[in-house]
Amino acid sequence: MSQEDVSAVVTNIISAIDAERTDVICTAISEMKKNTHDPELLPRVLNGLHTEEGTLLHYATKKGKVDKVRALLAGGADPGIQNQEGQLPMEMASEQLKTVFNEELLKATAQSNLGRVCQLLAAGVDIHLTDSPEMLNTPLHWAVCHGNRDMVQCLCARGADLNVFNARGLTPVHEAVKRGDASIVEELVNYGADLELQVSLGENVGQTALDMAEGKESVMQVLRAPRHFLEPISVSSHNTESKANLVRFDSVASSENALVNGINGEADLQSPKVLSPSHTNHVDFASRFDNTNIESSNGDDKLQLLWPAVQSIKQGGGKPFTVSSVLHVFISPQSVGATASDMAYLWNMRRYMFDELDLELNLNILTPLSTFDSPHVVCYINRHLSVQPGAYRLTITPRQMKVVCGDLDSLSSAICTILQLLSLYKSKTFVVVPTLLIDDWPTLPHRGVLMDVSQGRIPTIDNLEEYLDTISLLKMNKIYLYTRFQSNLPPQWQCPYSSNEVLRISEFCQKRRMQLIPVVEVGPRVQFEDLAKLYSVFQDFLACFENADFVSAGPRLSSFILGQTEEDGPGISDIQRYLPILSHQTLQLCGYPLHDLSTAFLQHLPPSLVFNEYAVKSDHDYTKFCTPLAELGMTYFVCPGTAAWNSLAGCPEAAISNIFSAATTSEGVLGLVVCDWTGKGHLNHQPFSWPGIMAAAGLGWNNNTDMVFLTSSLPGLLNQHVFKDHAGLLGSIVLELGTAETYIVQRSRRQPIEDFSDMPEEQGSILYRFLTHPDGVPLEFLSADVLQHVTRHVRKCLTKLTATDSHCVQVSIIKQELQLTGELMMLACRIGKALILSGRKPDSQTGYSAVNFGIANLTVTNRTDLANRLLEHIKEFKQVWCQRSTPGNGLADSVQRLRSLVKVLLPEANHLQLLEIEDDIPGH
Repeated sequence: MSQEDVSAVVTNIISAIDAERTDVICTAISEMKKNTHDPELLPRVLNGLHTEEGTLLHYATKKGKVDKVRALLAGGADPGIQNQEGQLPMEMASEQLKTVFNEELLKATAQSNLGRVCQLLAAGVDIHLTDSPEMLNTPLHWAVCHGNRDMVQCLCARGADLNVFNARGLTPVHEAVKRGDASIVEELVNYGADLELQVSLGENVGQTALDMAEGKESVMQVLRAPRHFLEPISVSSHNTESKANLVRFDSVASSENALVNGINGEADLQSPKVLSPSHTNHVDFASRFDNTNIESSNGDDKLQLLWPAVQSIKQGGGKPFTVSSVLHVFISPQSVGATASDMAYLWNMRRYMFDELDLELNLNILTPLSTFDSPHVVCYINRHLSVQPGAYRLTITPRQMKVVCGDLDSLSSAICTILQLLSLYKSKTFVVVPTLLIDDWPTLPHRGVLMDVSQGRIPTIDNLEEYLDTISLLKMNKIYLYTRFQSNLPPQWQCPYSSNEVLRISEFCQKRRMQLIPVVEVGPRVQFEDLAKLYSVFQDFLACFENADFVSAGPRLSSFILGQTEEDGPGISDIQRYLPILSHQTLQLCGYPLHDLSTAFLQHLPPSLVFNEYAVKSDHDYTKFCTPLAELGMTYFVCPGTAAWNSLAGCPEAAISNIFSAATTSEGVLGLVVCDWTGKGHLNHQPFSWPGIMAAAGLGWNNNTDMVFLTSSLPGLLNQHVFKDHAGLLGSIVLELGTAETYIVQRSRRQPIEDFSDMPEEQGSILYRFLTHPDGVPLEFLSADVLQHVTRHVRKCLTKLTATDSHCVQVSIIKQELQLTGELMMLACRIGKALILSGRKPDSQTGYSAVNFGIANLTVTNRTDLANRLLEHIKEFKQVWCQRSTPGNGLADSVQRLRSLVKVLLPEANHLQLLEIEDDIPGH
């Protein structure tokens, strides 16, 4: 049939809708069904967007024509088609019209029309509807009573409530048991139906499903068999207000195919789905850069925000675990390998977090007299039940969270997971957690963060403890304290933290099941002969780490210990002559000196040594350097970096690539430590280290995490676990600022936007160098347009700061740090644009569009304007620095870098004049 004929039929039906002629509509549909020559005619007429409202169903719904909507649905109109505004017919429906769609779902359920049921659910029909106030039967009740197991499975898989009562006081499983249908009982049980619920009305009042099954042997066998939770297709339940939660099928046929083959054509609905993704190697931050909209990143899939991603998670169905004000925790005194008081200590240490969730933590000892009147937690430790170190199992049913752990470390991890679940599923009045079965364990036994306190920014103790607490909640278990020692000083304490402060930090870590590990390094002027003078200094420092399992030597000290050459190097047996480690401690050496040593030499190294493969570049080849160690039976850690140093906002792409490679391509690795290096003239702030730390925490625990999943989820993970931003913006802002800074480095090299090789830049990012040594920045491939584009992007990021809704303790400081970073980035862009414009159109023989002639080539007005703006930022920088870091050499070095630029901009002004100008600037 031609398009003109289709249009004629459509026009007739529209006229019939307007004229209230239901009979005409039914006749037209009947005639089209009989048309065997053109079987596609009916769907073309019913499902085409023929009106301004959309389809004929849209049109009749918008007009409020109840009988006409019923006739169109009965004829096969697809309610899941969106109009040009993205609306479904259900979204136009009045409450009266919604009952027509509801009736269609019940009718399709009774007819066992799986495809139509899926189609209607995808269109937004409520899976929890009831047939009438008198009966209160849901579609699942109807499916059970009509005895179709496939239909029961279809509804359960899409989140139907398994434990809802109808007007006769029966849940679906009560109905199935009453009918004696063992196959349907099995389906309901596997999806998590609560067998403890009692019939509330009628002849079976007070009876459970087990009571009702007496005398029905096949049903009784099902009820007594072990339960195997199955997971609904979507983690989110059906929500008629959000099309994002709806499964869309284009036809009845495709709906039926989805039931057989799964939503993606591969997943089997009868098998529980593991939510841990597999990994691929791909970073996709840069593709977001040209999209200047900074949007909220908190997705709908809450379980994807568990971090680190758990190794195995299976979701059940039915009634969730619900608490409102009190969480009762029962601790088993019969635990093996831990006392009840040790277990209670771990719970009490996190009590403040339960308070933040408006939950009172009520700890109890589990005894035969314990009563369980409300949903509760049962906690048990037995190392004999643990499949491997650090493993725990968390089983969540409607009435109970059951935690089985192998030791206190795994209990600490389990508590972190429970807190994350409670936070993710908290509403204003309740915490409602779905039924889950979680099996979790760390891929690597040692997972840590290296803090460089040798120079640069030194966190205050209060800020440090806040930082360490967040790291512990990400299931890290090692904190490395990198300290550099000088030999030109008299024998004295050289760590920036006092011995009392180091002991306090160590105790703080121990309470959170982390170890504080010393990293001992020597300065560049220290020679091998100077080690004897430093022995007492090392001894004094290492005395604060007697509980540490490891002592780590930095790169230069490691080269001394291993020897400058294979022939004349000091013997490994003499290590304690240079570094006073205890007998129970294992020495970690930097792997750099091993790169050029022979296999014969490596084979003679003691097997008790552990080597750290440090790397900062995004494309570092861990396989090249680590595989030989593994082949020789040597133990090593991989130590990637946060890529936040020598920059303003970091290089998150380089950090993620480096960390992912370290975690996934290193054979035989024992641990992963992400290194947050600093340096003199440190200008960036703590928030820009978090992307790397977050990635390392996740990949160190579960290295099956997918790279695409990690990069796409990272903003939301930062918002959830670090910034606690309910608006979902701070994580995106941090990453977007870093991406903008990386983009300029790429453009300065003519490097493709998707290419992050040889990142981060060794001399520092381009913007960092514009502020610290602008005359040395290569301008050959940069343009003013690129810098202007970045400026606009940074400004857009900063405008989003006012819309954030962060609930973390230090939110005001974080926002100041991000604001200042953005301002410095824009100032650096201004300096760059000024240099480009002044160096434009050089001699044509150079082949470049611009050459850096230096700051001195700028006009006096331009230099003065830039200097005044920089002086304002220096004052802000000092104020912001002191809110979270100690004032001292680090601050002086950083401020001096910026003041050096002021001197270049204003060469005639003397030092005292500049200080007076800086101090006279009003506070911001």
